[in-house]
Amino acid sequence: MAAATEGTIEVKMEEGLAPEAVGAKPSSRASIVVEHAVTDRAHDELEKKKDVLKAHQIQGTLDARTVSDAVTGGGRSSNPTAADQLGLDILAGFRRKVFGLLIVQSAVIWGLAAAIARIPVILDRNMLDYDKEKKEFYQDCGIAAGVFILAIIALAFVARYRWRWSQSLIALSMFTVIMSTFLGIVCGPNILLGMGLALGGTLLVALPSCVRFKDRMIEVFPVAMLVAVSMLIIGFGGWLTVTPHIEARWAAPCLLLNAVGMMWLGYEMDWICSRLNPDEYLLPICLVWSEILTTVVVVTVMVMASDYSSCQPGDCLSGCGTYCHCDCWLYANGDSSKKQHFRNMNKIKEAEGRTAPAQQSMQEETMAP
Repeated sequence: MAAATEGTIEVKMEEGLAPEAVGAKPSSRASIVVEHAVTDRAHDELEKKKDVLKAHQIQGTLDARTVSDAVTGGGRSSNPTAADQLGLDILAGFRRKVFGLLIVQSAVIWGLAAAIARIPVILDRNMLDYDKEKKEFYQDCGIAAGVFILAIIALAFVARYRWRWSQSLIALSMFTVIMSTFLGIVCGPNILLGMGLALGGTLLVALPSCVRFKDRMIEVFPVAMLVAVSMLIIGFGGWLTVTPHIEARWAAPCLLLNAVGMMWLGYEMDWICSRLNPDEYLLPICLVWSEILTTVVVVTVMVMASDYSSCQPGDCLSGCGTYCHCDCWLYANGDSSKKQHFRNMNKIKEAEGRTAPAQQSMQEETMAP
């Protein structure tokens, strides 16, 4: 039986067809790739990549993506069964699924986060406030970090079980609740404004991007660029007129990141549509949120470094938000700014050591009868 299977695979290879891995379950996507691959160009490319495909076959990793990349050479539009290669109806449906899920999820997170931020216990605690003692601030950081890690774990489960509808739905629901909790306790009541701006921008990007104009559809990136600029203007206008009490160190970076993120979403959607099969509509959700979580970490570290001296002098960087002091310079004479810092610190300690005995003797003289 094994010999017969190997013979069948060899025949397919000679004919330029895409074989499936020995012992692997039949895949509808792989069958579609095979149908698309039966062309002169595909035959020539498969002949060139025969050794590569055989190696994947031996390893048991030969699938639809491997064959399509071998046929087209990778890069943009490298998958013949990608959403933008199967007709405008399928492309429109794929975009509507992705944007629809993202908008509904963002709306739920918006409402839940705003409600969680207004819970009396959380309001009284005033998470991550400037005026807190370090011990209490570190406790807040621990709570936020714990919820953040739970969100990452939940997102990993969404990506892992995205092919199973019931399990992926449970994992997606758990991630939505956990992410809402994180944003509610970290951002406070202002999450209503920030998340609302992001949700409105995503909706404006989705509306024209999901419409088919007879024999054509617009790419997402140009739409996202226009929306990003509009949201930036609206955001700064709203900040100056509606919420001027929010400090610029918080408002300006958040508005800029929202604009850049909106443009990145447009670029990524175009790239996703040229790479993913139509039934991979949950994977873009995982990609978008993973990048948002990474951005949250970067912004949090920058704020902590500027306001709580998380990076002390003598390290590479101290202060990122209000000032920037770099101790990373190397000089031509072999010296460095870090060495200078430690020399200055030693001089201060020596000076303190010399003045301490003198102060002690003066105190003894004044106390003597």
